[in-house]
Amino acid sequence: ITDTGGDDSQIADGVINFFDSPLVDFAICDESLEALNGNVLLQALVDIYFMQRVDFQPGTNLKLEAGRTIAFNAQLTGLNNLEVFATQSDPTGGIFLNAPMTVGGKAVFDGERTFINGFTVTSGAEQEYFGAVDLCQDTTLTATFVKFYNTVDSTTAGDHGLTVRGHGSKQGIVTFGDGTGSDAVGGARELEYLSVLGDSNVNGGLVVTKLFQTYLGNTFLGADTEMRSLENGLIRFGGPLNGAASLDVFTGGLTRFDGAVGGATPLQSLFTDAPGAVQVGAGMDAADFIELNDPARLVSDVEMTAGNRVQFSSTIDGNFDGTKHDLFVNSDQTIFGSDATGLDHLKTNAAGETDIGLLAEGKGGLDVVDSDVEI
Repeated sequence: ITDTGGDDSQIADGVINFFDSPLVDFAICDESLEALNGNVLLQALVDIYFMQRVDFQPGTNLKLEAGRTIAFNAQLTGLNNLEVFATQSDPTGGIFLNAPMTVGGKAVFDGERTFINGFTVTSGAEQEYFGAVDLCQDTTLTATFVKFYNTVDSTTAGDHGLTVRGHGSKQGIVTFGDGTGSDAVGGARELEYLSVLGDSNVNGGLVVTKLFQTYLGNTFLGADTEMRSLENGLIRFGGPLNGAASLDVFTGGLTRFDGAVGGATPLQSLFTDAPGAVQVGAGMDAADFIELNDPARLVSDVEMTAGNRVQFSSTIDGNFDGTKHDLFVNSDQTIFGSDATGLDHLKTNAAGETDIGLLAEGKGGLDVVDSDVEI
């Protein structure tokens, strides 16, 4: 361990004390750090930089505290838990992950902003990001649980994407936003893509990508949410979608619902835009309305329930996958804006109102081809 301060610097009892003015800078070689084990705490009034690889003794818990910046410019190995607290006195700094990061336990990053420039962050337990996150590269986070308490953006709009996954067959859980304020994903600078292999909690109100968004596990909406793909990418929900909130989906590509929508907790409302297409693979339930403005295609028997309105603004294809499917609609008002083909059975509830061709503008109403109809 070397210092660049005066003669009254000292190292005693495992604590580096300094009394110089101006502040003393210490350089600690990797071999010295590798000799430490157990619970290790490094503190600096200004910055901490890791400039070369450090192979800690297995099971070491490392806690870092700095007034401005903490930068990982090389890999750290052997760590169990890692806790990083930056910008405690100077918000102009941040946390810089400039190398791949792997820890056996949990990883906590608490600073004004965390810049991920090392492609991967892997932890055996949870990962938590308390400040804003900027993706400087395409990034993969692997953990049992990942939580973003603040915004997530690409450093350059549309250039960098995010993949969140678990370990093995356990694909983990990701939470976007803490439910307070606007914790958008891609709100300032859109991500290139977003891929979640496990379950998702979406609390930030807005997710914007250049290309695709895929949520392959269970998805829960904790706030009214808008999802946008700016270049006609796929937006896919691979599992059940729930939450007492509204969902608006905007893409010129395919919007795909593989699981039940609102089956456990009905959505407040569901809206998809045109152009594009919407694929429905299970039932849908919303307290207010369901409005599908894209051409709709069914790949399963589907029952839709909404308190006020179910609206198909474009065509319905009940035989998209080569099997004719049923469509049952329960709502105060059902609106068919164009034709329905390939259905085995089309039924609307007796208590509601059905409007045929209300949006067709001269198409001559609804043509239901080769189907049983109960309206």
